[in-house]
Amino acid sequence: MHVKHPLAAVAACFMVVFVMTKSPMAVAENPAKTADAGGAYTKLITKIHCPQDQERYGDFHDYGYWGGGPWCGQEGPAGYWVWMAPVWYVWGAVSDQADLAVQASLGGKYANLISRLHCPEDEQTYGALHEYGHWGGGRWCGAEAPAGYWVYAAPYWHIWSTAN
Repeated sequence: MHVKHPLAAVAACFMVVFVMTKSPMAVAENPAKTADAGGAYTKLITKIHCPQDQERYGDFHDYGYWGGGPWCGQEGPAGYWVWMAPVWYVWGAVSDQADLAVQASLGGKYANLISRLHCPEDEQTYGALHEYGHWGGGRWCGAEAPAGYWVYAAPYWHIWSTAN
């Protein structure tokens, strides 16, 4: 393709990128990408900078409750520990959203929450709690959602990677 005005082509590319990044298109939430594990924990107690843990825990790890003790040259308090490289976030309480995720795991039948999709209108069809099972993923409730084991706990679809 021959471009008569190179600056016009560059401007058009920037416009496409701008529109795509500002698009209101919904996407499924990824709870594993926030320091509070997608709202699972509240009442931040402390942060512990510990870059050497990245090799062991990667970029993110929801460790859960730990009773505390020496960690990374400091005294780590008891609490719910979430690793977001290069910092451990230690939380004092479990949130109501976490209680909903526990319910959606169906007593531990499913594990490794990979996504959560807000879809309050599905309560009419599926009720307050519904085990759908494995679905290959795709567009649902206005969002692109991953493959996994789907459980509806109103108002969210919880999508798990593992069936125990």
